[in-house]
Amino acid sequence: MIATAIALLLTRPQSGGLTDRVRHALTVKGAHWSQVDLVGIADNYGVPHTYELTFDDKGRFVQKYTGPLGEAYGSDGKIVWKVDRSGAPQVLDFQDRDRVFALSLLLTSRWLDQSSEAGPNTLDLQIAGSPFKATILIDPKTDLPLEAQLPVSSGALKVGFAGWRIAGDSRLPTQVTLSEQGQADAIKVTILARSSSAPNYGLPTWLPKDTTFDSALSSEVEAKKAFTGHILVHPRINGQDVGWFILDSGAEVTVLDKSTADQLKLPKLGSQPLTGIGGTTMVSSRTVQDFQFGPLDVKGLSFTEYDLAPIGSALRIKLAGVIGAEFFRRSVVMIDMENGKVSLFNRDTFKREDVSWTPLKFDNGNPLVKATIEGDHTGWFRIDTGADGLTVHSFFVRNWNLLAGRKTTAGRVGGVGGTVATQNGELDWIDFAGRRFAKPATTFATGTTGAFDSPYLVGNIGASLLKSFRLFFDYTGNRVAFANP
Repeated sequence: MIATAIALLLTRPQSGGLTDRVRHALTVKGAHWSQVDLVGIADNYGVPHTYELTFDDKGRFVQKYTGPLGEAYGSDGKIVWKVDRSGAPQVLDFQDRDRVFALSLLLTSRWLDQSSEAGPNTLDLQIAGSPFKATILIDPKTDLPLEAQLPVSSGALKVGFAGWRIAGDSRLPTQVTLSEQGQADAIKVTILARSSSAPNYGLPTWLPKDTTFDSALSSEVEAKKAFTGHILVHPRINGQDVGWFILDSGAEVTVLDKSTADQLKLPKLGSQPLTGIGGTTMVSSRTVQDFQFGPLDVKGLSFTEYDLAPIGSALRIKLAGVIGAEFFRRSVVMIDMENGKVSLFNRDTFKREDVSWTPLKFDNGNPLVKATIEGDHTGWFRIDTGADGLTVHSFFVRNWNLLAGRKTTAGRVGGVGGTVATQNGELDWIDFAGRRFAKPATTFATGTTGAFDSPYLVGNIGASLLKSFRLFFDYTGNRVAFANP
């Protein structure tokens, strides 16, 4: 690194702005490499993994963490995708897409054309057509990036860069640190080479080897509706009855109560930030050998550990967990919110011609549909079976001035990460699923942290409106049906 600094100082341009100097620092005289391989080791969620990154000059990339909590990310130049730690592939949208895309630009030194000068030693990376903006700190001695701060739901992901090495006609960082809410991971590249063969840059196909579906069993599973409107189901873990689980389409991960995990003596693995309504908290993973949910059986899945006792107390039950996105991706799920009924169908053979399907997008693993509210404001709302009613996120409450002249009362709502302040009142109306709901009771979020301050998603549609339908969630088909009860 000392030799790199001396070389850059000797060749630094004597005129031009910060952008020109950084471009000079990232560029070297050499043969262009159309495709590059980086191989090494990395911590992912605090657990050692092997690491690979391949990218080309067409904007395509594949990044893989292989290990106990392995994940993969990539882009074919058109879509950005992820394979989550349960092995499920998904197209990324909204903040998920922007974060992964921006990080790929930074790791491959392809970000400069989308940046602007923000200060003497800082550049802003702006994703076109998006609220996403990352800030990049430049080393005044070398004009190379030192650190980037990327906006994420937990606050900021800090990315540190070092170990700069030459790859053809550019410099790439080979030592990278990633810090989010106290969780620190690192990438160390040991092999940097010109690539001779292209990987599949497209969304991988998925044939889940951990999942079986017994069609001989009834599709209807044991379920009931809590007095709060939440849908509760009764799966088995390692053959044992451990209590009730909330069936929550708004949960990015499947959660297991900490005391239940301890009781089952499940091994603990790694740590990660989990962001909810009130902010972010650090959690660990627990590996479950066998999880049986009606006709669906999944083996070896990692659950996220969290203390659910306060939520269980509010629901007046022993709450063992929350079933989230990993299970919704392994079957087609029908939820009758009004009558507390749930059925699971084989995603590979499911057909339903008597319902109309609405396209889904996803953010942080949550299903989203378009809706329009009073004032003809249209945006994306989370379909959240684990939430009580209609919520508008504080970013849009502020920007659309939704509290002006509205009769409200002060309140608070709680969840993962704590509680946030709200104002409670009514919207004039909301349109979604081909229906207009007049005067819905509405929670207007007013905090400035956590999941309820998203600049991407307008809000949540919860049980008080969803009870008007039988919901068919087909995550792998990227669709949902709002059927008559």
